[in-house]
Amino acid sequence: MAGFKKGLVGQITNKLEELHISNTLFIHCILHQHALCAKALNISCVLNPVIRIINFVRGSSLNHRQFKVLLDDFGSEYFDLPYYTAVRWLSCDNVLNRFYKLRSEIDIFLTSKNNYYPELSDLAWLSKLSFLVDVTTHMNELNLKLQGKENLICDFYRIIKAFRQKLMLFESQLGVRQFSHFSCFKSFCEANCNEIDITFQIGIIKELKHHFLHKFSELDKIESDIILFENPFSCNVENVQHELQLEVIDLQSNEQLKDCHRRTKLAEFYEYLKDDEFPRLKNFAIKMISIFGTTYQYYRKFTKP
Repeated sequence: MAGFKKGLVGQITNKLEELHISNTLFIHCILHQHALCAKALNISCVLNPVIRIINFVRGSSLNHRQFKVLLDDFGSEYFDLPYYTAVRWLSCDNVLNRFYKLRSEIDIFLTSKNNYYPELSDLAWLSKLSFLVDVTTHMNELNLKLQGKENLICDFYRIIKAFRQKLMLFESQLGVRQFSHFSCFKSFCEANCNEIDITFQIGIIKELKHHFLHKFSELDKIESDIILFENPFSCNVENVQHELQLEVIDLQSNEQLKDCHRRTKLAEFYEYLKDDEFPRLKNFAIKMISIFGTTYQYYRKFTKP
């Protein structure tokens, strides 16, 4: 679909070229890019044993029933283990979190079945598991922010840039063994005298940094357009596309429109601009508004019960 020759993107580009329309802009689904960043992480050393254990517990109706009885007998906060679904990577947060909190009960159950997993008593492995619980929580929080139904491209970009900065902070703090933003991992380290090698943890954050820089580079390329779109009154006219500069100057000199910009939602603000006064700026705004970034509105419209 996204192929630049035979895919939809390529077909649209070719047609627009025939119509002598240039400067077309294509942005991948931002939620999909977020999911790709998550899936690219090399966490199989943790995830594979977790999946095998869950499949053992839930793969047999007898095992599953006995495990739930054990949880009930122990007065556990949870009554079951969720399955991991590879297609929905973000389910990883719920799976890892639940698995970590039930690790003692899981170990007892497996022992009763003469099925031993050395990982459950391996501090190094458990430290990786606890860290990934925190990482997937951060990723899910980011996902929820990106799902906002009224998000515009400037909102998406602001959220992504903020997360990139958080990753830089995480890497810096991990380097000095500061775990403030990784509560599960921090508790695990404190319970084990902080004698934990964090090479894996730093590597995960570096991986995420790389993927978020690469996957969202297409947004960086249009940063000046995003800045102009979000607040045309505070942008530097020198950085604006030449064909828009004069209209932007006229706009910035209009106090009434400046007040309107402060009081109304961004998409609504551009409706107030007159076609004869700001034709290029309005066309520019339409292009930016059309970059909805996710398929949220599509699914909301076409998947109603």
